Amino acid sequence: MHPADLMPGSDDLFELPRHRQVIDRRPASADHDALTVLTALAYADGPLTADALTAALSWTRHRLDAALDRARAHPDAGGVLVLRHVPPDAYTATPRLDILDSYQVDALTGRKNLNPSVRGPIQPAEAEALLRVWVDGGIDPHDAAQRQALEDLAAAEMVTRGDIIDRFHDNVLYSLRMLPEPSPPTDTDSAIPLS
Repeated sequence: MHPADLMPGSDDLFELPRHRQVIDRRPASADHDALTVLTALAYADGPLTADALTAALSWTRHRLDAALDRARAHPDAGGVLVLRHVPPDAYTATPRLDILDSYQVDALTGRKNLNPSVRGPIQPAEAEALLRVWVDGGIDPHDAAQRQALEDLAAAEMVTRGDIIDRFHDNVLYSLRMLPEPSPPTDTDSAIPLS
């Protein structure tokens, strides 16, 4: 309450201005939390672990996990930013790769790769190599384009090379929903109440 509330028309008599912003006490929505996480990561100097994000945002781990899940499941929740996992257990926010064409990115940055830790969309030869790894466990070793594509995928930590068979990295398996979903958190204190 402001003292001017007691005497109508006395706003000019008081040194402190009236604070007119209404505090919103409704629980935050999942999209808003996802956007908050992406914005926090964009402000950070580098990738942050989940524990560092929880501390920085003064959130519970359950709320952060829900926001990270929402950001992963709905890339458009962050507008022009997208959540990126930085192995082994950190996250960062980077520009979405589906808004600008590669030639536009090259023209704006003056270089081919804006951020070496962030990979652009896969090329057709890489998609074919991924399919062959998934179906056959490897590529045709006599095809130079497939060998190069597999090397590029291995360098990007998308494929783990083996002596006999190659396999997807866990991050790729998870993004393809081939790994089980994490179990829901048991912390119910911070859950959004259902109406």
